[in-house]
Amino acid sequence: MSTLKLRILKYLLFFLLFFVTSELKPQDPSFSQFTHNPLYYNPAYVGISKGVSMRFNYRKQWPNLPGDFRTYNFNIDMAVRTASGSGGLGFMVDKHTAGSGYYERTRVGFPVAVRVPLYSNMVVQLGVMTSFVQKGLNWDNLVFVDQLDPLSGNVYNTEFVPPVKNKVTYPDFDIGLAFRLVESTWGGKQIVATAGIAAHHVFTPNESFFDLDSPLSRKFVVTGDFIIQDENYERVISSFNQSRGSGYRFNPGFIYQVQGELKSFSAGLNIYKSNIYTGIWYRNETFDLLKSNALILMLGINAKINKDSRMKLLYSYDVLLNESLYRAAGGAHEITIIFELDALSAITGGSKRGIFGRNGIGERSSKSSELECSQF
Repeated sequence: MSTLKLRILKYLLFFLLFFVTSELKPQDPSFSQFTHNPLYYNPAYVGISKGVSMRFNYRKQWPNLPGDFRTYNFNIDMAVRTASGSGGLGFMVDKHTAGSGYYERTRVGFPVAVRVPLYSNMVVQLGVMTSFVQKGLNWDNLVFVDQLDPLSGNVYNTEFVPPVKNKVTYPDFDIGLAFRLVESTWGGKQIVATAGIAAHHVFTPNESFFDLDSPLSRKFVVTGDFIIQDENYERVISSFNQSRGSGYRFNPGFIYQVQGELKSFSAGLNIYKSNIYTGIWYRNETFDLLKSNALILMLGINAKINKDSRMKLLYSYDVLLNESLYRAAGGAHEITIIFELDALSAITGGSKRGIFGRNGIGERSSKSSELECSQF
């Protein structure tokens, strides 16, 4: 069989697996660097840390396939503490393409969160996100087996019936909770613990191109991570005069996702030292068609812009531990760029009182100030 025919058959197999097989349900794309893209997984994380954060994430999955997956995500959020219960506001846009642009999904979302301080060192946020989604299928670029001639190639018209519509548009809703706790420990160490739970696609919108019932399955996400650091870490990262060896962070964490037939669990550790990020994670994914385990390796830098601002550049690579699958599909590349602008935070609304002063809890304490620490 010629290389051209093999390539065409791969595209056809790709189409059959993801758009025709009735046993499969649509699934959301995932990012390996979930600790650096929390808003994508839980709207309650909007504004949980001080200032303004802008994140751009790019992921290319299975590059060896002729129709690989590419996902782009941009989100921005701002902490808002100007009124009782206010938490944060945000904006998110992402695009997912598969099959060299044959299939596209674009989403624009508006997350908002309310904030309830429980104690001086503990806070909970409730977030919701309203999104508008458009899915598109470029039917004209698809090639079917009845179009092929053994000698001449693609010369016939297909008998496959095109879908009723090439674009589907619908609203979507996500909801989540996030908890943050700050506690000092022995030896001048500090732990910042954050946990979240979220439900995506609450009303299971219909995504079918063919006048059929094809609801998008709800996705449930549970996350948790611990930042272990020096108690003076926030002063260290905002100083240009610190020694190169001062300041460190350890960030162990996990994420568990369930959506339809897909269940995924990741756990690992990120480390920050001397403006360098490193990380190693293990992921287990289970589908009906295959099982794969992946090792995720991450490397990045933290570049200071000024004492209140920084840029983070991170790269990770997924190594599939299934050798045959790795040779056939390849791993996954992921790039994350983050800008953190602490000085733009609307924490006090012009008041000199503490971050919880307008909630009737009193002046700023050291614990409540620590709750506003920058993310890892």
